[in-house]
Amino acid sequence: MTRKRIRLGGLLGSFIHVLVGVLTVLSIYVSPVFPVLGFVGFIIYELDEDWHISDYAYKDIREFMVGFFATISVILGIKFIFLFNPLL
Repeated sequence: MTRKRIRLGGLLGSFIHVLVGVLTVLSIYVSPVFPVLGFVGFIIYELDEDWHISDYAYKDIREFMVGFFATISVILGIKFIFLFNPLL
């Protein structure tokens, strides 16, 4: 029972880190300052957490970056399709 709970927490935590990365990129549509603040704030938070409880922040940062770069890739892919598609 305990192992499933820990694993579920790990999956939920990973999902949340990826989601925060996605939302950080999408926040550019509100203000160009928000992604910078979100990125810097997340990194500072994770490094501070790692400093105090040594929880291997690089894993959380890696999950954040997966969401961050996946969202950038999707946005650039969509823009590329609409920019170079002669049928549109």
